Amino acid sequence: MISVCVGFYSVYHKVASGVHFTASDHNFGHDDVQDDVQDYRREDLDNFRGFLRTLIMHGAIGTALGGVTTLVGEPQNLLIAEKAGWGFFEFFLIMAPVTIPVLIAGFCTCVALEFIGWFSYGYKFPPAVREILDEYKEHENSKRKDSDKVELVVQGVVALILVAGLAFISPKSV
Repeated sequence: MISVCVGFYSVYHKVASGVHFTASDHNFGHDDVQDDVQDYRREDLDNFRGFLRTLIMHGAIGTALGGVTTLVGEPQNLLIAEKAGWGFFEFFLIMAPVTIPVLIAGFCTCVALEFIGWFSYGYKFPPAVREILDEYKEHENSKRKDSDKVELVVQGVVALILVAGLAFISPKSV
């Protein structure tokens, strides 16, 4: 998730700095130098940074909350399930009275922070950034070959097989 956010950020930072998004020698870590970020794009860049920070934090929270509810989410869950002889769904059902309220409270907290805006949450995705990222997407899609598309489909299928395999794992087979 961090890699994707850094990729999106670097694309927009190039454009905000007056460089085309295909430039390879741009340093997106600095924007205080005289020739860097253009004044009329600075507000969008700051809002985009805030949006990405929020996105990463919500992703981290979601990962932690999902981790406590599933057998494969946390290493100690595998140990508990192995010692108790529980499978994936059995672990979920037995632990649900504790994990589901925690999951709901965590999600409600994330939603509330977005609406209230406390702790630097609540940034909106700037429309100007969306336009640049859509343009970048079209540029990248135009370069994509059929073999690249097949590669993406294969990766997706393998990911689904992995998820299904983890869902039906038995602690006795681990």
